[in-house]
Amino acid sequence: MYHKHSQKLGFSIRLGTCRRVAGPDSAEFERYFVCSNQGKSSSSSGGNSSLASTSIDDEIVLQSKNCTISRTNCAANVRTKLQKTGEWLVVHHVMEHNHVLTPPQWQHHHRSERRITQEEGDMIQVMTQAKVPPSIQYRFLSASCGGEEFVGHTKKDHYNYVNRLKMRAVEGGDGSTLINVLSKRQAEDPGFFYRVMFDEESRLCRLFWRDSMMKEDYLLYRDVFIFDTTHRTNRYNLQIYPTSRHRLCQWHIQQNAISHFGSLKSDRSFRSIFNKCLNKCYNEMEFETTWNQMIKQYGLENDSWFQRLYGLRAKWSTAFNKDFFSAGILSSQRSGSTNHAIGFRASKTTSLTDFYGIFEDTLTRWRSEEERNEFNCLRSTPKQLYPMVGLLEHAAQVYTHNLFRIFEKEFGMAIATKATPCSIDGTTFVYSVHPEGAPDGSHYVTFDSAALLIQCSCYHFQETGWL
Repeated sequence: MYHKHSQKLGFSIRLGTCRRVAGPDSAEFERYFVCSNQGKSSSSSGGNSSLASTSIDDEIVLQSKNCTISRTNCAANVRTKLQKTGEWLVVHHVMEHNHVLTPPQWQHHHRSERRITQEEGDMIQVMTQAKVPPSIQYRFLSASCGGEEFVGHTKKDHYNYVNRLKMRAVEGGDGSTLINVLSKRQAEDPGFFYRVMFDEESRLCRLFWRDSMMKEDYLLYRDVFIFDTTHRTNRYNLQIYPTSRHRLCQWHIQQNAISHFGSLKSDRSFRSIFNKCLNKCYNEMEFETTWNQMIKQYGLENDSWFQRLYGLRAKWSTAFNKDFFSAGILSSQRSGSTNHAIGFRASKTTSLTDFYGIFEDTLTRWRSEEERNEFNCLRSTPKQLYPMVGLLEHAAQVYTHNLFRIFEKEFGMAIATKATPCSIDGTTFVYSVHPEGAPDGSHYVTFDSAALLIQCSCYHFQETGWL
């Protein structure tokens, strides 16, 4: 009743003094409802700013802190008492206010007018779970209602509500909450598997989970993994899969190298030869020749960073890693671009529960996109740039559309090459292959007609796994 009265006049209300019955039940028997301007401000200055002085090396510095005062000691209130009949009776009402009342168009800013309904709360929770930013959530509600004045709460209220939802999700501890989520998921999906490990102080230190489709993917495509090892793994001396071939991210190598180039940073010829050492040498012999030339030409013989980089050459130069399948991946940029695409920004405050939700949402989108691609490949064939000769026709049948485009580009480049027989040893034929007019760019292709095996000195097909 008092709230409706405040809406008509243009002021905000809040709960005032409450008196309770002495005893274990401590029931209310008297309650005040007051104007929000009731009482005095805690500010002792009585103005719109407070001044504080601090002494720094005998120099007095005055600091001003901006603040506002809304308490005017307004006496407007309603006092109610509980009657023996169980009804509440208004026993006193002060109507006069000592401040300016709010015009109707600003009434929605009053605290007593701002509330989030159950329906709005449910919608906000769904949008939060879908990782919709609070600012976009609020704009959506504003557009749905016809303006911010009809939403029923302010943007600050909205942000606070979203924060409370997140805090509620991790009330029992972030690690414990996530374990409960994983346990519930396992109960719903028998193919879901997870394991956790705790340290000596019972703190979560390791976590692993996978669903049934992840296991199937691993059994089919377990050749190459991309690990994001850029977060503190060096500090704790972690390494993973010690019996596997490891490669360092070339993008991070390049970014780290720039800070050690010094005056050579702006030298294009130096950067060109350095990049050749990264991924344009086709074998170890070519790498050694190019590296030694660079070190000698630019006087880097005593540079400790380049010496250390050379010691790790087998992990970052493609010249040492062309003899095994790596899907042509040179860096962790694929996982990095994925993080960028989903708008994920990890920080010190990012919880495990938040990460798990983002991961699951992303996985769902990936799988949905894969299904669409499978559908398109099943019901259509890619448009060809060249006549559909036998080789291209076969490639269009066994490759996805995206991979066929890459293969078709290689096919076009192959047309512009010249193959010259070099030697024949029984069923083994060796050819020198080079682009027309560029004999210095030759590679050697070996063909075993008995075993139907083809191998090139650049190892491109082995590295990418096309054949």
